[in-house]
Amino acid sequence: MTIDTLSCQNLIQSCKVTGHSDLDSSAVNHTLSNNNVEVAVYNLHTVEDHVETPDDDSDSASSFSILPLPYLDFDGCWEGLVFDEPLPEQLFRIITRMMHIIHKTDLRSSTITWLNLVLLYGAPGTGKTTLAKALAQKLSIRMAHIYPKARFLEINCHILLSRWFGESSKLVGKLFENIRLHSDDPSTLVVVSIDEVETLAGSREKAASGTECHENLRSTNELLRGLDKLYNRPNVVIICTSNLKDVLDDAFVDRCRIKKHLDSPNVDCIYNILRSAINELIKLGLVVYDVTELNAATKNSTQAEQGTPKFMPVSLSPLSAHNSLHKEDRSYVPDLDWVIGNLSHLTYDDQPETAPILLRRIAQSAMGLSSRTLRTLPIAALAEYTVAEPCDFRQLLGALERKLAEERGT
Repeated sequence: MTIDTLSCQNLIQSCKVTGHSDLDSSAVNHTLSNNNVEVAVYNLHTVEDHVETPDDDSDSASSFSILPLPYLDFDGCWEGLVFDEPLPEQLFRIITRMMHIIHKTDLRSSTITWLNLVLLYGAPGTGKTTLAKALAQKLSIRMAHIYPKARFLEINCHILLSRWFGESSKLVGKLFENIRLHSDDPSTLVVVSIDEVETLAGSREKAASGTECHENLRSTNELLRGLDKLYNRPNVVIICTSNLKDVLDDAFVDRCRIKKHLDSPNVDCIYNILRSAINELIKLGLVVYDVTELNAATKNSTQAEQGTPKFMPVSLSPLSAHNSLHKEDRSYVPDLDWVIGNLSHLTYDDQPETAPILLRRIAQSAMGLSSRTLRTLPIAALAEYTVAEPCDFRQLLGALERKLAEERGT
């Protein structure tokens, strides 16, 4: 089936196949006869779309921002996530499963209590904030049959604790009043993102010992009270991120039903992160890649003799062919599975080093860098060390090596 065969094709901008519900499945292809296909139809909102805001004083309101979901600027966040484990899929499955259970059973028990409170922790730049936004976007799309409206509330913790020092606990209380007001409508999904939550949920033991300001203790108490009042609101999802899990209050961590550690990317993840950023540059017309070297490299290989198809240019854009952003003649960097399966067994005598193999070698030398830094390296290298536009992929790789050496101070 293609978009062109649908009667409503003129109303469809893109069609994405986003995943399979069976996390243990290693299959690449799934037959329609053995699977149930769920189709979610949605519009992407912009910041201009009106979001009703409960009346409140300006001080409290400025401590958070409200965006409609699904949000245009979050489009593609989910597809851009790169982890060595299927962490995003696991989180999404847990939250949606609990939402469906509560919706079907009306779970209101003193024995079983549940709050959609997620803690993502790990070193800076590992993708925690991006994962929070991607989850919010995904939930708003896939849960629209239960929650046809969705809102994203992004909390600014630093404003709460710096601009109004001495009134922080009161403002935290008002913040949770706003969350409750936005979630009063049971048909509205409210996803709350609290970045660097240690700012609000620091250890009360340290505060009481005199090493921390007592205002922090009061703010933590108010945060815990606010969370406790949300236990009977299944339409609220709170995603917190922290670089410093050890300084968080024990009672707060105990309330987090889902706790996931985000590791620094391994070599395979680094390759895919760099590949994703480079393919975006290709899509924008800033980089060109001649994939004929890949066909030549696999021409005489054993796998080619067994019928391995030659590498074909793959479009990464979900847009339909008539869209101006989609160019069928653009060739993209292949994924790591294809590279390992078709190129890693070749020696230099078989064929000079192909560009994807060179990119993988660069990925090995980039170990230890954060995901945030890795995503900016290709565009930074392009701007600093290349002149031609569009730039050849191999020229970009040379620039990338220079930028990486600069980043490491070597």
